[in-house]
Amino acid sequence: MWLILTVGIFLLSQWLYVKIKKSFLLPVFTTTIVIILLLLSTGHTYKHYYETAQWIDWLLGPAVVALSYPLYKHRKMLLKNGVKIISWVVVATAISILTGAFIFWLFGVNDTYVVTAMLKNITAPVAIDLAEIYGGIPALIAVLCTLAGMLGAVAGPPVFRLLNIKSSIAKGVAMGSTAHAIGTSRLLEDDDYAGAISTLSFLIVTLIMPVIVPILVYLMVN
Repeated sequence: MWLILTVGIFLLSQWLYVKIKKSFLLPVFTTTIVIILLLLSTGHTYKHYYETAQWIDWLLGPAVVALSYPLYKHRKMLLKNGVKIISWVVVATAISILTGAFIFWLFGVNDTYVVTAMLKNITAPVAIDLAEIYGGIPALIAVLCTLAGMLGAVAGPPVFRLLNIKSSIAKGVAMGSTAHAIGTSRLLEDDDYAGAISTLSFLIVTLIMPVIVPILVYLMVN
């Protein structure tokens, strides 16, 4: 029942989004909110929901892999701007750590929250594994990563327009480094090349963070 209901709500949300074209009506965001409200109102647990709708979770892997097509399509431009993209992704990652884990560590917040905050700009499956290894909170980081993706997808395009940001590299790095696959899929709707850069950006973050996290844990966590 929940699987059919989720797909139905998503299709309705997709129709509404195409009709009205407002960022806050992003289908993934709208569907999530509606499902949460339905679970709360009916008294069903997430465990019960997951048992019947887990195929959606399974499809997450193929969906992320499908994002590699823009990489192939724009491979020449990506290679041409590779150094620039990687450099700004490193800067974005450093800013993410400074605005999360470092502030927590500076004010003496519990180590588990410091580790969890380190991982918020990584795609959820990798962040959850790293949280389990280094003493973070897997359930919390799953929520944070999902919220980061949705917030980036909903707020990113309006912010780009407000600040008159037209550079595909700027938009792609910003979205990919903070909003993962959800933000990337949203960016692909408006700018195919920026979407390719966003895909490359969150893949770079996924590659460098497992190398950086052990060092940060050693330096910041007792």
